[in-house]
Amino acid sequence: MAAELRVLVGEGQEETRLLSAALLERHGLRVCGLARDGLEALARIRTERPDAVVLRAVFRLAPGDPDEIRQQMRELMSQLGCVDAFCLDGGGSTAMDVARTARRLGAEEKLVSRSAVEQVALAFLLPLGLALVHTVVGMKAANDLIAQAAKVDSVQSALVTALVLLLVYGGYFLATSLACRRLALDR
Repeated sequence: MAAELRVLVGEGQEETRLLSAALLERHGLRVCGLARDGLEALARIRTERPDAVVLRAVFRLAPGDPDEIRQQMRELMSQLGCVDAFCLDGGGSTAMDVARTARRLGAEEKLVSRSAVEQVALAFLLPLGLALVHTVVGMKAANDLIAQAAKVDSVQSALVTALVLLLVYGGYFLATSLACRRLALDR
């Protein structure tokens, strides 16, 4: 039977810290400690020696330089042979940091790859959705003005423009998601 993975949870808000710990334990991980800020997380890493550290927003409440605390934490984790430390809210961790940690924790490559593509999709689709809503509203207003001034049909040019935009944006999305996927799977 594999050794139980011991995890330290860092979170500034007590309710979220406790909920995170409960969810991790529900999924078979052993929470060996809780920390409310970066300095407390450093102290707990020294005493508890966790296999992994999951952080969220803990550095905002800690006195001192957040980057220095983060660097000290990574060095300490490395010295102790821990898997890794990463922030769930992106505070100092990139999607690649999270992917690397997920692989070290034993996540299947398929899941890591899907996660990377989903993150890129969110980064692309949310702005695209907003742009489409803005375009529809703007085109409606422009068409109303054109219809009042002259009898010109702007629908065909709007459709061609939308098609070109979607092709360029879609190509950029595809290239970015493939690159992100490749980076996430690099060992």
